[in-house]
Amino acid sequence: MLSTIHKLSWFLSMVLLTGCQQPVNKTINPTPQQQIKQLSALIAGAHYLQKNCLRVEVPDEAVLVKTALKLAVSRHWDTNVPAYKLLGEHSQERYQALEKENDAEKSLCSELNLLMVDFVDEAQRNIG
Repeated sequence: MLSTIHKLSWFLSMVLLTGCQQPVNKTINPTPQQQIKQLSALIAGAHYLQKNCLRVEVPDEAVLVKTALKLAVSRHWDTNVPAYKLLGEHSQERYQALEKENDAEKSLCSELNLLMVDFVDEAQRNIG
């Protein structure tokens, strides 16, 4: 009996030690290209709301880009990589694709209003 308890306590302590030695799950940042895709989607969506859904409170594109860059910095993404120089261009391409796919479709406005509310609010705070 004592031998079994001794073996069991030894086994449990080894399991605990092994568990404690496992590497901490580290958040993996997306690649710069993935970052640009995410940020350009935000900018294009907000721009679509402004132009196609008549949301006059959505700031102009320069403010949207500035807001997206602030978001990237808050996520500890390196905004000095060359890919970020193309953020405005990618945003325009995504906006044009949204226009083509959703010509005069008001249901997209409803969806985007819900999805973009936090980003648009943050962009409004960045005016000026």
